[in-house]
Amino acid sequence: MLNGSQRFGTAYGVKFDEGESHPDYNPASLAVFDPCETDASVCSDTFLEFIYRYWIENEIYFRLREGHLTDEQRRYAEYYKTR
Repeated sequence: MLNGSQRFGTAYGVKFDEGESHPDYNPASLAVFDPCETDASVCSDTFLEFIYRYWIENEIYFRLREGHLTDEQRRYAEYYKTR
């Protein structure tokens, strides 16, 4: 049950574009997450925040290729531009 104290984190993982041929490919390690690893970092305080960031950053990436952002996307990008 979620109580608001959870955080979502990621660590450097398998390069999916290379799949099983990548030297770091190890399916057994995909189920293990050690927050003490040096490559681990907190990327959001909640799962909802993580999903929003994932979505908007992908939208920004594709819209930049077309040359235009929405006002929300522009504000988001400007906020993180200097961080």
